[in-house]
Amino acid sequence: MAEIASRAGYSAGNLYNVFKGKDALFAEVLSIRADQVLEQVREALRTAESLGETIDLYVDATLKLVEQHRGFFVMLMLTTPDFDFYGANRNPGGLDLREELEQQLEQMFQQAILRGDIPSGDPRAYACMLHGTMTARISRWVRNDESHDELWASATDLKRLLRRGLGIA
Repeated sequence: MAEIASRAGYSAGNLYNVFKGKDALFAEVLSIRADQVLEQVREALRTAESLGETIDLYVDATLKLVEQHRGFFVMLMLTTPDFDFYGANRNPGGLDLREELEQQLEQMFQQAILRGDIPSGDPRAYACMLHGTMTARISRWVRNDESHDELWASATDLKRLLRRGLGIA
């Protein structure tokens, strides 16, 4: 905490006045990043004109966020054995990020099923496919210390494979 406070330009005492310890500070940072992810998903759902475009916006927004905050994701991987960013609890008694994202995406997939945009099926399964794919890509990029180009080189293929998995063009 002393090193964190020093780098932030605060005294350790001031930092402890706000956070009880490293776990509380980590939880706050996680909550902030989770909110950013949720806002990216909401924006994609609001602005996209088709399910395919929503998938593209979601992939791009997620990869951009991960790239911008790589240090955070490295820290998360070091402190979370299974690297389950989407499952991290954000607030006691509240929904975790995975549940909130799944609700958003399940609604999107349910609407797409009703419109006939994708084959009928379980919207939760579709949401899990999207989350799992992104989690695996993020994990590989962070663990292998890949470059910007390596991260974005796979984006086109990710989008194409997700679309194919959903049965859309």
